Amino acid sequence: MDTNSTHPKKNLRAKMRSERRKLNTAEQAHAAIQVRRQLQNLIQYRRARRAAFYLPSDGELDPRPLMHHALEAGKACYLPVLKPLNQKKLHFVRYHPGTALQKNRYGIEEPPLLSPNIAQPRTLDVIFMPLVAFDRRGHRLGMGGGYYDRTLSTISRGSKPLLIGLSHGFQEVERLPSAPWDVPLDYIATENELITTNC
Repeated sequence: MDTNSTHPKKNLRAKMRSERRKLNTAEQAHAAIQVRRQLQNLIQYRRARRAAFYLPSDGELDPRPLMHHALEAGKACYLPVLKPLNQKKLHFVRYHPGTALQKNRYGIEEPPLLSPNIAQPRTLDVIFMPLVAFDRRGHRLGMGGGYYDRTLSTISRGSKPLLIGLSHGFQEVERLPSAPWDVPLDYIATENELITTNC
C-alpha cells in the first residue's frame, strides 16, 4: 500500500485498525501460522533463549502460535505489562502455560506483576512487537501510547534486543514519518514474507 509521508498518523491509524478488524477468524489464524513459519527458522530466533511476545487485541496479528513454538523449544517467554502509576513504560513478565491473566486498563490481558518474574528489556534476546503500520526502513506506527519506544529508548544500541514487528501484509505503507525517539525494527514478519529492514 502506498501513502504520502505527510499522511496524518491519526487518520492512518484509524484506517489500518478498521481494516484489521474486518479480518475473520480464519484469515487471522492463517496469517498467524504463516508468520510462525516465516520466523521459526530465523537463526536469531532459534538461538534466542528469552523472547517477549504480546497478546493480540483489536485485530493485531496473533503471535500465540509462535509463542507456543517457543515454549515447546524451551525458550523463556515474556509478556508486556503496563507499569503502574501511568508511567507509559512496560515491564516484561515471564509467562508459563496456565499463568493467570488479568485485564489492564485497556482491556488487554497480562500476567501479574511479580518481581521474581520480571526481565529487564536489555536481557531479552528478541522482542516481538505489534504495530498498526510499517515501512521497509523499519519504522513502526503503534497505537499512539509510545510504550515500546519509551521502554526501549534507554537501551544502548549494542545491547538492544532484536526487535521484530508482526503485521498483516496490507499494513505496509511506502514511508512513515519518524521522530528521533522512535525505535526502529530489525525485521518485520507478515503472512507473505520476512522483511529485513535498513535500520
